Amino acid sequence: QIAAAAEAAAAAAAEEAAAPVPWSERAIESAAKTRSTAEAHVAMLTEAKDDEARIAAVDNLREVAEEAYGADAAALGAALRDGGGIVSLTACVDSSSTDLQQGALSLLGNLLTDVFDRDARKSLEVFTESGGLRSLQTHLQSAYPMNVLACATLQNLTSLDPFECCRLLREQGCVAELAKLVGSDDATVASYATAVVANLRAYDPDPQSDEALDEAIRMRRLAAIVEQMRSGRAVASMQAVATRWVRRRREKAAERAAQIAAAAEAAAAAAAEEAA
Repeated sequence: QIAAAAEAAAAAAAEEAAAPVPWSERAIESAAKTRSTAEAHVAMLTEAKDDEARIAAVDNLREVAEEAYGADAAALGAALRDGGGIVSLTACVDSSSTDLQQGALSLLGNLLTDVFDRDARKSLEVFTESGGLRSLQTHLQSAYPMNVLACATLQNLTSLDPFECCRLLREQGCVAELAKLVGSDDATVASYATAVVANLRAYDPDPQSDEALDEAIRMRRLAAIVEQMRSGRAVASMQAVATRWVRRRREKAAERAAQIAAAAEAAAAAAAEEAA
């Protein structure tokens, strides 16, 4: 009951916080152009007869995504959902072509986060219904870079929908698969896998005791804090250097202005003396 109440409260808060901010007229005009372009590429993807054509369509969509944000990103996501593109991309993740797998999953990794598209939850629903969660779990044991892409996408999904998505992943045994990667020699894989496990366990109403996993999660959080502090110090140092540079520039400019004023004053005095 407590978990259900917490979930309901969190969902209500999320819904309230997610109230869309109206786009500007200029953004709407740009989004219309982006959607038109995206729809053409989506049609190319869904109607493709072979992997070569699918790869070309996915590459085109990735180029659109690289330039899109705000209203344009939302337009791209809508075009993919409405045109069957999310379903097609999900199918591409299980293609026999590694290039197509990687291209499709790298694109989905962006589409399935509200940092990119504020309507990403709608895309996640289609992705889940199309068997995307199972595909991601399968690719956790794939070779690099698919395992990294799968972990990174799972981190996005479990952050986007920490309740239903996490529940489904726990039910299909994803925690056990991720636990195999927590101790990976690849630091990137281990970091992403630990982050996903942390999300899955954080919202588990009855998590199984696992001291090793809990310690890995704790160490990752400490590492994240250290990195933030390091980045903060780097930013502070850069700001201090920039401040000193600006101050020196201003001092030199003031000194030069004073010299020019003094020279002008001396010239004026000399001219006045000569004229008198």
